[in-house]
Amino acid sequence: MFRSILPTLRTTRTVAQSLPKRQFTSLPANASSKLLRTGPVRPTTARTTLGVHGVRQQRRTLFENLRARIQHERETGNLKNMRVPAAIAISISVFMIVGITYTLTQYYAWVDSTFHNFPDAVSQPLRKALFFKSRSEHAQAIAHFQKALVAAQEVGMYALSDEVTGMKLALAEYVGDELGRMDKKVEILWGVWDELMRAVEVAGEVDGEEKKRLLKRAVGTGVLLGRTLGGMGQHGREGAVLGRTVETMLREVMPAGGPIREEDKKPDEKVDDGEGGKVVRRDNRFTNEEMGGALEALAAHYTATNKPELATPLYLRTLSLVPPNTCHQVTIMTNLSGSLAHHPLPPTRSRAEFLQDAQTWANKALEIDNNIKPPVRTEECDEACVAALYNLGEIAELLGEKGGARDKYEQARSLADGIGMKEGVERAEEAIKRLEDETS
Repeated sequence: MFRSILPTLRTTRTVAQSLPKRQFTSLPANASSKLLRTGPVRPTTARTTLGVHGVRQQRRTLFENLRARIQHERETGNLKNMRVPAAIAISISVFMIVGITYTLTQYYAWVDSTFHNFPDAVSQPLRKALFFKSRSEHAQAIAHFQKALVAAQEVGMYALSDEVTGMKLALAEYVGDELGRMDKKVEILWGVWDELMRAVEVAGEVDGEEKKRLLKRAVGTGVLLGRTLGGMGQHGREGAVLGRTVETMLREVMPAGGPIREEDKKPDEKVDDGEGGKVVRRDNRFTNEEMGGALEALAAHYTATNKPELATPLYLRTLSLVPPNTCHQVTIMTNLSGSLAHHPLPPTRSRAEFLQDAQTWANKALEIDNNIKPPVRTEECDEACVAALYNLGEIAELLGEKGGARDKYEQARSLADGIGMKEGVERAEEAIKRLEDETS
């Protein structure tokens, strides 16, 4: 693994030295389009949103096509029997949430102040790497990350330990988010993820706790890699990574009794390693939140690639893992509503029935949202409420209920304006203008 990474580090160092320093400043806070997502701000691992405007324009066009088709079917009295191809019925909700909202650091421990876990030969260059990183001296930072990884190999540190993989993950984040080398970030992440997945798959002879640790690390890295690929517009590779990751997680976790609640996790403890030292023993069982985060990442991928029939069961599964009466429950219900609204039609159901189901879930989201009070209530609740109201407006519009549609759009605009959700305001105003144009 180190052999494959070192050329990457040398290449990145050359790039860092050859470009003007001003090109390596951190990405601005607004570098990631909000895409009208709800929920807390995603970690920097998912900042890149290339091709956003093209996706939004495609969704607008497809919504217009679907709306025109439904209008025709309603006028001819065939709405109840309408069958819409999946390629058309994909875009009712522009408020679909495209990223997981559980913090990815629940899956892996970043390199931080716990340098006592590293031998001196590794901790010294690692400290320097983090020092130069804090000063934006990128070439020096990468050079010392490289020295730390070489030293770890030389002193015999386990290549898949939390410490060594943590260094690689930190380096991947650095070259991607600070230097803008997303290709190098993917290369490093892919190497770590692939090694972890292979270790999990052949871990039959490894003790149970070690297999759990490897699996948890593999899932966290896989989700991070998948979302990075999705942000780069590489949805085919994103789906392959997330699909394999989630499939492996479910295969390993469910027979063992399934996930646990976060509050039931055992605290970390230090135990003797048998050689006069101490090691940290962690509870490597998956929590509901961690498993839900991985499922939600895959559901978001299917949403972004217009496969609502695959996203819907994943959102339902995620919903069963989310704590009740929370803002994230409102978020998932809103996403489920949008997914159902453009679900391809089986022979036994009509478009109107799917729209009514979508309406039910959006209304349920609003009902729960209305009963969530501070301190449980966060910004995620407000943004999910805007999304649910907007979705209800589009559903009503597709059902020919223009008055009800305008009412929901105006409510969405008012709330979005109140919480400073600029794109929510713009979307609602677009929809209101569209209704006005049709009646003028």
